[in-house]
Amino acid sequence: QLTPFKISAQISGTIFKYSSSTPASPSKENVEFPIKLELPDDFKEEEKISEMQNEDGVRADGAKAEKTVLPESALPLLDSKTSLSVTAMPKLDYSLTYSISPQFTSQINYLTTSLNEPSDFSWKEIQSSFYQFKSPVGISSRLSYRDSFFSMNNDLSFTPSYQTHPKLNGYTDTSADSIKTADYSAFSMDLTESNSLVLKPLIYVDMFKNTSLSWNTTAKIIRTEFTGTADEPEWKYHPLDFTDEKSITQHSLSLSFSASQSKDFSQTLTLTTKLPPQLDSYDASLSLKFPYVTTSFSSGIYEVKNADGTTKWNKNLFKQNATLSLFESTKNKLSLTESFSYDWDKWEPSSFRLSLDYRNLSAVYSMAKTYGYDFDSSQGWVAHSEKEFLPETFSLSYTFPSKTFSWWKNRITFKPDFSTSLVFDLIRPTNSYFRFTPSLTFKVNKFIDLTFSSETRNSSIYRYFQGMFDSDIVLPGETNIFVDLFNSFAFFDSEQSLRKSSGFKLKNLKVTVKHDLHDWDLSASFAVTPRLINTGGRREYNFDPYMTLSIVWKPMGGIKTEIVDEYGDVKLNP
Repeated sequence: QLTPFKISAQISGTIFKYSSSTPASPSKENVEFPIKLELPDDFKEEEKISEMQNEDGVRADGAKAEKTVLPESALPLLDSKTSLSVTAMPKLDYSLTYSISPQFTSQINYLTTSLNEPSDFSWKEIQSSFYQFKSPVGISSRLSYRDSFFSMNNDLSFTPSYQTHPKLNGYTDTSADSIKTADYSAFSMDLTESNSLVLKPLIYVDMFKNTSLSWNTTAKIIRTEFTGTADEPEWKYHPLDFTDEKSITQHSLSLSFSASQSKDFSQTLTLTTKLPPQLDSYDASLSLKFPYVTTSFSSGIYEVKNADGTTKWNKNLFKQNATLSLFESTKNKLSLTESFSYDWDKWEPSSFRLSLDYRNLSAVYSMAKTYGYDFDSSQGWVAHSEKEFLPETFSLSYTFPSKTFSWWKNRITFKPDFSTSLVFDLIRPTNSYFRFTPSLTFKVNKFIDLTFSSETRNSSIYRYFQGMFDSDIVLPGETNIFVDLFNSFAFFDSEQSLRKSSGFKLKNLKVTVKHDLHDWDLSASFAVTPRLINTGGRREYNFDPYMTLSIVWKPMGGIKTEIVDEYGDVKLNP
């Protein structure tokens, strides 16, 4: 696949902008009053007497002064500097902007079915060519009154789109007609308008400032519909029709009542309904936030149209979520998350999920409405005929905290990493597995990146716990997990029987090298992955290694090719 050209551009700007807001006046620490403040005449004599007294209440002339009823030490301290600030209230803000985003894409696909070796490739063997042009043009207006007390957004977009396949070689007539039909259907000259009105009547009341009433609508003023065939293309342009749900694609009204006392206490009730010509629907959601705890509830009903044109009402699932978070400001963050859904139509639970996260350790328990299974010694797992609400999985996972070690002024870095997970299938226990993925990355700044990675998987962990269950399922092999793990490293065993019988299997071993050549990147990888193949009716694992090599010019990342080794057969551009 070759992409000769892929060009895109964006032109945007402001046509008109108006703002009645004025910058806030700077605050003044020392307030100057227009009239000088003086003590009333009745208090002037007491002021002179107070000046003549010392700390013991004795006057300067030696006479004992009467003590004041309220000593100065009992009075509150007053700041001698008064700070006043003025905040401007924006009255009306309006902006009218435009944007143009033309895009052109060309693509050439080459025929690969006749390639047996690289020398068979020819630039002339073109299977198909493709061209696509889009140029969305948009005009947007934004209006805000009284600090978003009332806001209105309007978007008018014209989206012309054209695509074609000039060459279709190697395709059957049916496939070629299908591609042409898809090209004709993608052609459009749509003109769409979207409107949004939001009213926040209590924005100046701090507790209820997020309460809002919003109205949203999306209307296709001109809608393009392909009505022809591959041989006789034909289009029909539909004007705006307020009674057609394909013309008015969105029409909704939403009321959100929100109350918040602080960042730890808040409640939000949201009611949403669809308006004609859309089919009726009513949804409600309640969100509550308390210290350490958040929870939410949501449900609704909606109308659907039957094949005969009649309508009926269906119920949305009742959904409930809750989260308990502790020690958020520390590294020992602990969170407990629970979610539950209930099917109103069938009056039965639909799903349940409980997860516990502590630092990099996570535990998840889930239940679902699904098919149960019974084990039959001759047929294996046999599914039930009806779905039931059953425990589904329990999993544990751990991710190593990412940490990078550096030397020589951060020019050389070393980063170890690994993740592991243990998944118990509670419906079919024999499908439980353990996964371990370590990796090491060495990096020399602006020179080379070297990564070693592997994946180990054990799909036979049920046999370590099969003695705990009253079941007829018996898996052969070592039942001690530590002994079985040791057997997977028994390289001293010349017959390899211990490693073959171990449940811990190496799924892949990979070495990746990336060399920085400024404008170029040289990448190579060497991997060993066991592949189960069928040779002459005999199934066996193949451990043949494979290598990939690529040189990528950074300024031109649109040319891509892929070489795949499919059990010894090389395929180019599959």
